[in-house]
Amino acid sequence: ATAWVTVQASYGSSTLRALPRYSHAFPTRRSSALADMQATLAGLPANATAGVPINGTLTCTNNGPSPAASPTCVAGGLPAGAAVGCTPTPAPTVLAVGVSITCALSYTPASNGAVTVTGEASSAEFDPNRANNVVSATTGVIDAVNDAGTLPNGRAAQVAVPNVLVNDSLNGSPATLANVALRKTATSNPNATLDPATGA
Repeated sequence: ATAWVTVQASYGSSTLRALPRYSHAFPTRRSSALADMQATLAGLPANATAGVPINGTLTCTNNGPSPAASPTCVAGGLPAGAAVGCTPTPAPTVLAVGVSITCALSYTPASNGAVTVTGEASSAEFDPNRANNVVSATTGVIDAVNDAGTLPNGRAAQVAVPNVLVNDSLNGSPATLANVALRKTATSNPNATLDPATGA
């Protein structure tokens, strides 16, 4: 490449012109090895109940076309107390084409908000498709507290619960009829009713 820099300096009738300066850009050498590392998450539910353990799987696969040196498979965003177990352990020095590292994930969601788990796959080789290196999955957390009302055996309810959602939360915020759906799953008395439109 040629870079021109022109400078004029005048003194009387004489003018000096700077000569062109030449430079050469040397190409950067890159390894011919290409390893498309892909991360996938499976098994993590869209919604979960606070205090109830959930499980999922992070898989990091070498899609090739070359073996992947120094492969990694990393899970992030897990809450305190989470367990992560990967196979094989330790990770291989080189991950063959079509082979995966699989990590079992387990944690117990609290009632203070949704949990977003991330997974990242990488290696020392050049990755021709970085768009699939990172993946994420968000689990909403529902904290449902049992409600009680007076319901004499064999008779219609005499005391109604105004709204069963008043003591429940979704992702750490109050649960409302706008962000959750209600349905009756079981009752100890056939006279107990639930109106999904009002929560009563």
